[in-house]
Amino acid sequence: MDSGLAALLGAVIGGAASLLGVFGVEWAKARREARNYAIAAAGELAAASEMVRRRQWLEDVSSSATDAENGVVSRVSVHLPNEFLTATRGALTNAGNLPGALPSLVPRAVMLVDGIAADFKRLAEFDIGHPDSFLRADDPAGAKAVYSELFGVLLDGLATADAVVAEVKRLYPREAAAITTGLSSIEDMIAHGARLAAEGKI
Repeated sequence: MDSGLAALLGAVIGGAASLLGVFGVEWAKARREARNYAIAAAGELAAASEMVRRRQWLEDVSSSATDAENGVVSRVSVHLPNEFLTATRGALTNAGNLPGALPSLVPRAVMLVDGIAADFKRLAEFDIGHPDSFLRADDPAGAKAVYSELFGVLLDGLATADAVVAEVKRLYPREAAAITTGLSSIEDMIAHGARLAAEGKI
């Protein structure tokens, strides 16, 4: 083989090997970062859902919906931090590198939480009857609709948070072993009713 051609081939092969090595390093780094983002998001969502359940937000919203059904308009007020889900938002910015079902679950979780937070902040900020309030004292039907929708979105948000945790535990069983979630009593009743309905017992 011509020495010039051999040198050229050597350079090409060496360059390709170097590129593959760099690619391999970057790929491994991206995988580690994706794992870290996923575990952090799961831990944060588990903690957030535990807070919602322990502070009985579902029960409060359900109670206000019942009040409205009985003709009484009441206002649910909860305290929200100025910033929340910072780790999950970090995972969202890297959603394309997340494994499994997380690229679809993480954005859904963030969107639902942002919607819930916006509704609660508006409820807390404006008194009943204020032009920017959801609620009017003379419109219990409207209040019931507001609280019924908020209740449904809360359920969806909790279910999505649980789904993120379950998927992360499936993907990283050892690293995510300590992350746990559990249904509240009202969610358990809803799930029980759904099972009975599916079995044709109610």
